Parts: sequence; C-alpha cells; structure tokens
Amino acid sequence: MIISCKCGKYQFTIKKSDMPNNGREVQCGICNEVWFHGLGSQNNKLSINKSFKNPFLYQLIIYIIIILSIIGIVDMLEEFFISLNTQFQNYYVAKEQLIQKILTIIKK
Repeated sequence: MIISCKCGKYQFTIKKSDMPNNGREVQCGICNEVWFHGLGSQNNKLSINKSFKNPFLYQLIIYIIIILSIIGIVDMLEEFFISLNTQFQNYYVAKEQLIQKILTIIKK
C-alpha cells in the first residue's frame, strides 16, 4: 500500500496489515509532518475536492481567456484588417475611445 505525505512531496510503501480499516495517525519520516490516514481522511479529501469543482467558473474563465486572445490577435493584425475592409477602422476607433473613458474614470 502506498501513502502520500501530507506535504505531497513524499510517498511511502507500507504493509496493508499495518493500516487498520478505520485509519490511523501517521508521521512522515522525512519532514516529520503528522496526519490521519484512513477512511475518514479519504472522505474529507473527496469533499474538499468536490467543493473546488465549479464547472461554471472554469467555463467562464476559459471564455474570458478566449475572448481576450481574440481581441489581442485582432489588435495585432490591425493594419491587415483595415486594408481588408475599412469598416474595421470603426472597431479600433471605438476601442480607443473606450480605453480613454476607462482611464479617465480610473484617474478620478
């Protein structure tokens, strides 16, 4: 049976017979960290992991990153898009005006 230290850096092989069914307190021989290992600690780990899994939050972050990436690419290719279609210039003018408004609000 392999158990991992609470610090996450070390793993140890122990006999399964040395670990009671209800678990026990163990201590790392390297960093001296003490923790409870067993059935109760596994349930706690599962409940903690479930609380961090919020698909909506992850999707929102991914969408924000994608939108910012697209805006960055469009800004890098400003000359190309304007030469392709002059209506793209309206986007760049509006973007600059928005940035100026945001800066004036921040300065107040």
